[in-house]
Amino acid sequence: MSEETNTAIDRELFDRWSELNEQKAQIADRIRKMEQRKGEVKEHIYTKVLTDYSVQLREIDEQLDPLKERIEQKKEALIASRDELTDRLNKPQDALDELDFRFELGEFDEQALKEKRADIEREIDHLKQQIARIDEQLKLFDITVDVSDIELPPEPNPIPLDIDDPRHEVDQRDIDAMFDEISNAPIEPERQQPAKDMWPEPEPQPDPEPEPEPIELNQVVSEAAEQLKQELPAEPAPAEKPASPAPGGWDDLDNEFFGSKPAAVVSGSALVLVEPGGQETAFPIEDDVTLIGSDIRCDVLIDEKSIERKHARIYFDKGTCMIKDLGSRNGTFVNGKKIKKSKLAHMDVLKVGNVKLTVRLH
Repeated sequence: MSEETNTAIDRELFDRWSELNEQKAQIADRIRKMEQRKGEVKEHIYTKVLTDYSVQLREIDEQLDPLKERIEQKKEALIASRDELTDRLNKPQDALDELDFRFELGEFDEQALKEKRADIEREIDHLKQQIARIDEQLKLFDITVDVSDIELPPEPNPIPLDIDDPRHEVDQRDIDAMFDEISNAPIEPERQQPAKDMWPEPEPQPDPEPEPEPIELNQVVSEAAEQLKQELPAEPAPAEKPASPAPGGWDDLDNEFFGSKPAAVVSGSALVLVEPGGQETAFPIEDDVTLIGSDIRCDVLIDEKSIERKHARIYFDKGTCMIKDLGSRNGTFVNGKKIKKSKLAHMDVLKVGNVKLTVRLH
């Protein structure tokens, strides 16, 4: 029983391994058929279909990679069990040889020889059956798909946005998905913190023609202001305005894409980033959902290699501030503890990738 238990096949692992390899074989066959019919279709159509299949193959390989280690471990265990059974098989085989030798010496008659051999042969058959089952299982795990004969196009580079900063790049599929969202749902303004060097370069302007005589600018402005005061009726005092935008700033941009002005220290709930010089930058937490990541569409935009494009999400559940990791590779931590989902409290230390932020809730 112990041998059978140790050599039992991991059916779930094998089924998943077989399924992915079958999918890979089907796609590989389609690519081979494409190569035979390459001249029957336009080149750009051929390239597009080949690229689609190549992406599918890479995605399957990404799913196969974590299974390979488990497969190798299972194979090693099966091989070790087979070697052990093979060693055990030598002992009854030697016992049979000894019986035959004693019979030839006249120690017992033929009937006694048959009776003694029967028990030993049953043990040998049992061991051989177990070894055969292990060999069959090893054949199952040896299923692999060879695509070495297929010439795949190189993995496409991300297509950069139409901005000067080369750090902001997205995959073509993400751009397609973004336009699908725009066409299927109304766009709501989002808060953004774009990089300082994202502003488009101003178009060169021709040099102004020299004026025949110098103009006293202050005098002209004063006279114009005085004339306007006399012509316009008195107006109530204007409401207090927020601080003027930085030079070359937000009033000149299409705010529909970027959403809001760069993060600044605010009085409400916020995530606070302390820069090396001690300067604090606060990212407001005002909406029901606040997205953290390196993608330009995130509410909390942090351009750092350790941060995923969509890293984590902050939201409110019945008045409680919560954070959820969105499957990031480098993880999300609250007060040093790695989390999938967690509550957030005032002055908690939140770490996304290699960046630490302090939670301030009001």
